[in-house]
Amino acid sequence: MEENVLIVRKEENVSTIVFNRPDQRNSLTPEQLLQLVDALEELKADGQTRAIVFRGAGNKAFSSGYNIGQIPSRGSGQPQVTDEKPPDPRLRDNPLQLALEAVRGFPYPTIAMIGGYCMGAGCELAATCDIRIASDNSRFAMPPVKLNVLYSPTGVQRFLNILGLGWTNYLFLTGRTIDAQKAKEMGFIQEMVTLDKLEAVTYELAQEIAENAPLAVKGTKTLIAKLYGYQGLNEEDRREVAKLTAECFASEDLREAQRAFLEKRKPKFQGR
Repeated sequence: MEENVLIVRKEENVSTIVFNRPDQRNSLTPEQLLQLVDALEELKADGQTRAIVFRGAGNKAFSSGYNIGQIPSRGSGQPQVTDEKPPDPRLRDNPLQLALEAVRGFPYPTIAMIGGYCMGAGCELAATCDIRIASDNSRFAMPPVKLNVLYSPTGVQRFLNILGLGWTNYLFLTGRTIDAQKAKEMGFIQEMVTLDKLEAVTYELAQEIAENAPLAVKGTKTLIAKLYGYQGLNEEDRREVAKLTAECFASEDLREAQRAFLEKRKPKFQGR
């Protein structure tokens, strides 16, 4: 696995997880996401962490999303892996979904400290956290329609739970980049502060949570998740979504979107 792309810090009952790829706006790689899964398992096992702060290295991005060169390109929606025996067999699964489930399932509260860009898979990771605090220079987007990608049902449901129908449509159907003020209006972030106050406000909140009664905090998080959780799809729905997803991943438009991104131009979609 890549080294130092994920930094874990523990201080008393508050832990910090840093996405450490600042030169790539903290874009997420499959190996890094598996490191995240392992880190959360270790924090859960140590029994000390009562709150986690997720943040990006530097102040330009929380995370700009999934590394564009490693977006899945097969109908299964899984990352393309060519080695017969990958260094980590979990690479044949979906590392992003494994990481998101690990974040969602962490027993104590998680806080996304968002400064700068928060897009795509990075935005969903923030959405998976229990609370989101952002600086006023933050920018948010869910751009899969600009890449000819049909986003996962669980991912869309996370945004529906937070934003409701209208704002989820707005975010996903336009692919627009929105500012922190709009994200606050939509209800995506709970607090917006200036960049110089972001760290202090976030850690003050984390410490406040960590000082509350651990069993009550853990139980309350579990109760809220069960009362306001993912609704799921029936078998017919899953088949239809799988068909639509496969069409997107197998399309020439996806490859055109990837080329256009690397060439810094607007893609020319053909609908095939």
